[in-house]
Amino acid sequence: MFVLFGQRAARSQMLPRPANVGSGTDGQVSLPIESHSLGNPDGNCLPPRVEDYVDRSSVLSEILRNFDSSGGQRPRRACVLSGPEGIGKTVAAIELAHFASSPGRLFSRNVLYVPIDGTPDIANVVQGISQSLATRRPPVLSSASRNQKDILQALHHLDHTRGRHLLLLDDRCGAVGASSEVRSLLSNMLEAAKNLSLVVCSREQMYESLGPCKCVNVPMVALTAVQSAQLFLKRMHRPLRPCDFEQNASAQIALARSEEILTRLAQHPLLVQLAGNPGQVDAICQRVTPQLRSLFDLCGVRAARATSLDETIASHVSVLVPQEKTIEPLQLTRKMSIDGAVGELLPKAMSMDGPALARAMSIDETQATDNGIDHF
Repeated sequence: MFVLFGQRAARSQMLPRPANVGSGTDGQVSLPIESHSLGNPDGNCLPPRVEDYVDRSSVLSEILRNFDSSGGQRPRRACVLSGPEGIGKTVAAIELAHFASSPGRLFSRNVLYVPIDGTPDIANVVQGISQSLATRRPPVLSSASRNQKDILQALHHLDHTRGRHLLLLDDRCGAVGASSEVRSLLSNMLEAAKNLSLVVCSREQMYESLGPCKCVNVPMVALTAVQSAQLFLKRMHRPLRPCDFEQNASAQIALARSEEILTRLAQHPLLVQLAGNPGQVDAICQRVTPQLRSLFDLCGVRAARATSLDETIASHVSVLVPQEKTIEPLQLTRKMSIDGAVGELLPKAMSMDGPALARAMSIDETQATDNGIDHF
């Protein structure tokens, strides 16, 4: 019989010894826990959890439900966590890796996290997966191995010795969508290791099956306005001031944090501009320093890591800032094409002295129309 505790309980719990195990008078046995396994329970080199994590438990739960067979249905084996850059896919994947690999969880001690950067090709993906397999404890692949055959053999070995395991592929360069060879490798991996489950983090959704496995798409949605405000308060580098909410207000008083301040911040034009993208919130917060007078000064400013923020900024700045009337290029060309007699008047008028120029410019609307000059 096995009783599995979470990490906190496993540090101090005493379990009653089963009746058919050993001897003793008190019926208690202490479970030795290795310190390294508590800090990194899956035996892999997982990246550390991020600071100021915004709860995305609904997304993580949806992914794990697809892999769970307790409901009587056959579990899925491939999920795609999709969303635009900066939306939090990597952070969610790291949290999922730590959660799912904890003692007593679905993939206890059996999670591989593979970040893919650089060029979106098969060689880059093979190298990333090989490195993850070579650095786990105990390693199941030689550090010198860099081919697909060795990967499939290593996963087949894990399949028979460790049971269910999860591969988190953080595809930051779009390799899965761009390369059919990468998709073929993932299909072969799922066929070679029947106990393998796969999560791909991608900017694009994926509907093509990987071998016999349907890809279940789980979208990564933007933060709510309140979540964005909460993250903003954690990441900024100075207190909020009255001038952050009202133009020309005091810049010397620090506002105490409260529910009212949180609500007002959630409705601030700067937060609306960031559109619930945690990556953009973090980037813009690096500019909220003691030297910044007001948050209004950042409205319309591109965040350092912005790529898709331009349209968001433009849409909101057009509402916040009055726009001058513009003239279409064709219309401007027509208005500037003064020809004939009127065209000859222009250089003559510009060569006149003050009074004469004033008289020449004092043309009423009727006269201007007669001369063929349209009003802007």
